[in-house]
Amino acid sequence: MPDVIIHIGEAADPLEQRAAEELQRYIRALFGFTPRVSHRLPKTQRSGSRYHVQLGTQQSNPALIGFDSLGEQEYILRRHSERRLDICGGFPVAVLWGVYELIEEWGVTFLFQGDVFPEPGSAGPFYLPKLDVHRKPVFETRTARFLGDMINTLVLASVQENERILDQLCKRRINTIMGGGNSFNPWFHWSYRGVEKNTADIAFGFRHVIHERSIGKEIIGRLGHFTNPEFQGAETYEEILAAGKRLMHGIVGAAHQRGIKVVVCHSLSDFPEEIQVHLPRWSKKYSVPATSMKREHFHTLGLQRDGTAYRFGHLMTPLNPVYVDMVESILSAFMGEYPEVDGWFLTAHEWPPGAGGIEECWRQLDERYCLSPDFTYENLMKKASQQKISGSSDRAVQDAQGAIPTIRLLDLILNERTVITDLLSPNVKICASFISETLMPVIPRIFNSKRVEFAASIEVLASDILRRMVSLEFASETDFKTHLITVINDDNIGFIPQFGTRILHRTLQAMRKHGLVGYWFRLYERSKYEPVMGYMAEAGWDRSTTPKKFYTRQIERVCGKAAVEPILKAYTMLENCMDDVDAILGTGFMMPTLMSRLWHGFDKTQHWKRLIRKFSAIEPLLEDGVQLSEPRGKQYAGDMLGFVHFARLYLEMALHVRQASKNYDAVQKMKSSWNRKKEQFDMDVCNQHYTDAVQNLDEAVRLLEQATRIWANTVRDAADLGTLIGLNVYGLDWLRGKADEVRLESELWSM
Repeated sequence: MPDVIIHIGEAADPLEQRAAEELQRYIRALFGFTPRVSHRLPKTQRSGSRYHVQLGTQQSNPALIGFDSLGEQEYILRRHSERRLDICGGFPVAVLWGVYELIEEWGVTFLFQGDVFPEPGSAGPFYLPKLDVHRKPVFETRTARFLGDMINTLVLASVQENERILDQLCKRRINTIMGGGNSFNPWFHWSYRGVEKNTADIAFGFRHVIHERSIGKEIIGRLGHFTNPEFQGAETYEEILAAGKRLMHGIVGAAHQRGIKVVVCHSLSDFPEEIQVHLPRWSKKYSVPATSMKREHFHTLGLQRDGTAYRFGHLMTPLNPVYVDMVESILSAFMGEYPEVDGWFLTAHEWPPGAGGIEECWRQLDERYCLSPDFTYENLMKKASQQKISGSSDRAVQDAQGAIPTIRLLDLILNERTVITDLLSPNVKICASFISETLMPVIPRIFNSKRVEFAASIEVLASDILRRMVSLEFASETDFKTHLITVINDDNIGFIPQFGTRILHRTLQAMRKHGLVGYWFRLYERSKYEPVMGYMAEAGWDRSTTPKKFYTRQIERVCGKAAVEPILKAYTMLENCMDDVDAILGTGFMMPTLMSRLWHGFDKTQHWKRLIRKFSAIEPLLEDGVQLSEPRGKQYAGDMLGFVHFARLYLEMALHVRQASKNYDAVQKMKSSWNRKKEQFDMDVCNQHYTDAVQNLDEAVRLLEQATRIWANTVRDAADLGTLIGLNVYGLDWLRGKADEVRLESELWSM
């Protein structure tokens, strides 16, 4: 066996030690022996028969000489001879990234779901690759959305599974994760004016019951109410709260062990119901102006009971001292529980609550920061009225109006008052955000760029974000750090393939043009987006990469050269589906209304049919890809095939649900007309409608059962598992119930 020594300095950081251990582990897996790790430097530069790998920073390893000063995220791999290679990082985490690049040179491919090793024995005898590379990221922050309350996020992932996912994020050089925190979550406790928080739940408080008829129950693992494994057996508020804290602290600690920063999100209009109900009583002595904002009820999400029509929304204004005090109090409790996090993402709810005194909030901002004549309330609202967001100009105005109280509130708690800034250490960043491109250019005029950063949330779809990137031109004219929240797969489209890689490529180009410092990508069924996520990770470091170049490289490394042509063509065709995919917004929203909204009139029939035809043409290509793949790539190609096949069956199911609903509505219309007018009633026509409705529902159940079985075969992580649970609980349970209901009604009617 070759004699290989991995050298790290005596004062090596834990991340450098981890880098040495990872290199040791992969050499053992690839070449069949275990190299030594030494804190002693070689006595001579002449290595003789030994192989030497020097790891560390210039500060921690004195043997790393002759390197220029490196930035925090920079690293260099340099082979000096066949028997010596140096990996020098500007910071300990960069050393770890350098080790992973060396491992990739030996033929290992890092996917977000795990590693793909070269075929056994193909690595050959041990060698040090001829390398002289200097890596520096294109974007300072490369952020993945982590925790969320949707069941198809990682909300069901244990600490152990989170560690596995964090391992792969680190290997792909993603350096930040961002997780959501709703007030009803079990992450922290809060009390205000003697009233205690007593709600602690995840997934919006929805209960997901798995039973004998549930498909994939053997994968899900247990019958009954399914929850995150960390909460198993926890029943009381105190028990659930303790489990939630262990989970959150565990994720933060695991991320830091891998050099990944953690940003926690909190909505400034989010309070637990049991405390929020007292807001009117506490605010009585204050004169709070009514809201000028048009608000409509959208929908509730379990424990988020208000939807968009907040009962006390006009009181959630910075003009109300009680509300400001409540915000500071809940943030203090949350931040106090997690002093170890690296940043806080402060935002308003996606749908603004309708704060009172919007014009007065603007007047105060204008007075403090001399915003006029560059920015006036009238001109901003006019500009917003000319924008269309998700097809609605009204929403753009609402977003702009809602952003003004949010900005003024952040101004109060970050600039005028000191409760929050005194609580946080200077190295903890605050990232402000709201949904209004109209108000974004105002931000650099108000906040200190040394403490506050901005995350731009422009639109809900990747294509719309790209279309509106011009609104971020202001970022290049200021030193204010601006990030972009972009989308890999939208939650309303859900589990329909969204291969917007070409769109994302153009978005990243625009980001560089406008001087944005990083991206925050939002996604749900993450295992299904390996090619898209992989491209985003790669493009975060290599500005020359393109979707085609990345796809080709990944397919060849994972599946082999023979599989490149059909899979690459399939990916290209999936990219060409995006217009129709965007048009079916709302089809796959993983909520209890998943099926009922199809039944009650949600109809995208034209686009569903087009996508069915397109997916049908893509499936044979992926079948060829599976057949042509080398053994190590069979699962990769097979999962993609399963994803597309599932989506086609799901859309076929949606067509049958819509037709059944139309048949049923026709029956009800006939009955209503007969009851009111006693008109002649054609029993045969009515019975036929009933028969057609039942037959379509039965076929819909059959298709969804088939689709769910396919999904079950491609479950790779907790997000996939959450979708499987949702397909059963929100999909099949509802659909079977509706089929039985209509069948019974038709039988009773015909008697």
